Amino acid sequence: MIINILYYLMSFILGFVYLKNSIYKINKPYAFYLSIKDYKIFPNKALPLFVPFLVSVEVVLGIVFIVPNTKWFMLIPAIFLQIFYLFITIALFGKEFKKNCNCFANTPRNIEIRNVMSNFVLLILIVLLISIRLQTEI
Repeated sequence: MIINILYYLMSFILGFVYLKNSIYKINKPYAFYLSIKDYKIFPNKALPLFVPFLVSVEVVLGIVFIVPNTKWFMLIPAIFLQIFYLFITIALFGKEFKKNCNCFANTPRNIEIRNVMSNFVLLILIVLLISIRLQTEI
């Protein structure tokens, strides 16, 4: 019973975080595009396709987290997305960027330890959700 409550609470929090961040990015798509472009980790030709894809994945994951009784395998893309964001923040740690959409921890102006840690905590929460889900489905 307590595990189920914990699962739904963590799932709702993650869903809220993903939806909140994606809604901001949807409302200011060009600002998010410029933020990602300023990181200079992707070829400019790929950005017009890649940036909307990232936002779309966040929206879908936000909904998947909030919907009750989601199958555990539907949470796997969230692990990959969070690992991706974690690697970006680690790779760009300590750097300052001119363009910034201020979309949560994923596009900060100055990448600091708190940005790395917030992505790490989200990754841990996702892994915990999957492990809880696996235990309750068996």
